[in-house]
Amino acid sequence: AQAKVYMPATGATFNDPTGRYGGSPTALMDQIITAVDNAPSGSIIRVVAYSFDYDPMKLALLRAKTRGVQVRLLIDSHTETQQIKDLRKALGTGTSDGSYLRTCKYSCMANKPSFIHSKLYLFSRTGGATNVSMNSSANPAWTGVNKSWNNTYTTVDKTLYDANVANFNDMLPDKTNTNYYHT
Repeated sequence: AQAKVYMPATGATFNDPTGRYGGSPTALMDQIITAVDNAPSGSIIRVVAYSFDYDPMKLALLRAKTRGVQVRLLIDSHTETQQIKDLRKALGTGTSDGSYLRTCKYSCMANKPSFIHSKLYLFSRTGGATNVSMNSSANPAWTGVNKSWNNTYTTVDKTLYDANVANFNDMLPDKTNTNYYHT
């Protein structure tokens, strides 16, 4: 029998950190990890987040790297967790081989105190879909799972995906950029 090909569910997803209202505290991270686990060799995953200390996400990204996915992370420099250290060691910080973890000062876009507020999970391919954007309020962090009400909005759309990738690339140099608006 032919196996069913994973397709990311589009639209809004919400978590329930309490579990009291029928939702799951891990609904958003589970959704994103499933997309990571279905990214094939040769594809690219890009993540932008403020905080990162969620082991299941770290492990999924390491599995992706092992099977030939380029994993690119931009994480705010406000804290240095063990998960960030482990990913930096496995992915490196240089951009030449396609995978890296970079930490940003001042939101990656300014030269004065500020923080990354974007949470982007971008997949060039995952399962049977291309150009997948997951714009979220959730960081891959334990507080986002068990203390915070969050959401993720998933689209499969080349125009939106390309705009999100352009935003990621604008953040990568980690310096003031006052010309990063995209229509």
